[in-house]
Amino acid sequence: MLAMVIPVTLLAIIGLDMLLAFLSHSRQRFITVILGVILAISSLTMTRYAILGDPLWFRDYGLYGMQYGAQQLFGKTIPALPDRDPHIILRASPTWANNPNSFASFFLTPVQQRRVEFINIDAYRYQRRDLDRQRDVFIMTAGEYWLAQQSGKSILSPPEQIIPYPYGQAGFYVVRLEYVANIDEILAAERAERQRLIEIPYTLEGQSVVVAHSPFDIGSVPDLFDGEPLTLARGFEANPLVIELRFTSPRPLRQVGLILGSMDLDLRVIVTTPDGEVRTFNQSYRGLPPDPTVYLDVPELLIVQQVRLEILQVGVYEPAHVHVREVMVK
Repeated sequence: MLAMVIPVTLLAIIGLDMLLAFLSHSRQRFITVILGVILAISSLTMTRYAILGDPLWFRDYGLYGMQYGAQQLFGKTIPALPDRDPHIILRASPTWANNPNSFASFFLTPVQQRRVEFINIDAYRYQRRDLDRQRDVFIMTAGEYWLAQQSGKSILSPPEQIIPYPYGQAGFYVVRLEYVANIDEILAAERAERQRLIEIPYTLEGQSVVVAHSPFDIGSVPDLFDGEPLTLARGFEANPLVIELRFTSPRPLRQVGLILGSMDLDLRVIVTTPDGEVRTFNQSYRGLPPDPTVYLDVPELLIVQQVRLEILQVGVYEPAHVHVREVMVK
């Protein structure tokens, strides 16, 4: 849009000059003076507004908005914290900006950078990590602070500092925390819930089948079998994501195919024959193109009653969003 300012301005002036050419000389001078005054006042007004009001133009200060906070966090808050306590490690949220590492290298000295780790509070909410209330100081967004309060998994100290957004609302919190006493029981219950399968009756290739799957947060069972890769089902938290096909009548199986979201993965296929025999097949996939199509061939033609797919996204801990665009059983 900036590139269009000059040609649009030139065209506007040419058009204005053509209109003025129809007027008498005295009227041209009068209109020129009036327009000059109006444009000058508008320019000064816009300049003042740009300097004083620009932080309030748009109130979304997060990743998909203005990404406000670099100067406030890395220019002021973070350099001052280690001076107050030389033993702390700063755990700064990266979720509010695109590539916040560049802010650290721009504002902080190499010594200061070694005292900062970019990590989201979710890393502590879904699995137990080394956490020291005296050592670890978290800098989190207001939304993350609310989630930490509501999770029931941690005890938060009163905020040591609150960094506001330009319109005064709290934007970032500097806080310490520790796990609740029964954190292991809470995390174990959550892991069990992620492994719970949801059973959905479905008709696949004219045959009734029960599809049991890990909970989805996007999409549904029909999206897995509609032959359209643009539709998908996304796992809510589970990794591996489980999709289990329970056929009402035995059927032959020679190959399983998947169209997935971009990732490296390990695929496990567990089949159960009508007489109860269980066989397991494993295959790993690395260095795949975006949204890959992968196949696992069964060594011999099998008659199966049930097919269980376990899709493990490599290098990602739970909770994880495993994307499945299509499931093909041949």
